[in-house]
Amino acid sequence: METYFSPLESALADLPMPSRQLYILASRKLLGSSRDDGFAAAYADELLALDAAGKAERGYVQILETCIEAFGRASGAARGRRGPVPA
Repeated sequence: METYFSPLESALADLPMPSRQLYILASRKLLGSSRDDGFAAAYADELLALDAAGKAERGYVQILETCIEAFGRASGAARGRRGPVPA
């Protein structure tokens, strides 16, 4: 599991502590046992973009919301690449 998250942790390395620890913890919970490196990279890109858009130090709730929003955006983009989901 650690080797899977090292690229994500590397992408988040410039974030200050303890925020970085919270981002990593929430990301691990959201990504679960997924082994899709492309999705993890897209998620990290979304997460960094959303974090950069923040104007001040984020609290715990804002960090969790940011992780969830990044996950939703990356999921939506991944679904768009695979085509529409049949009803």
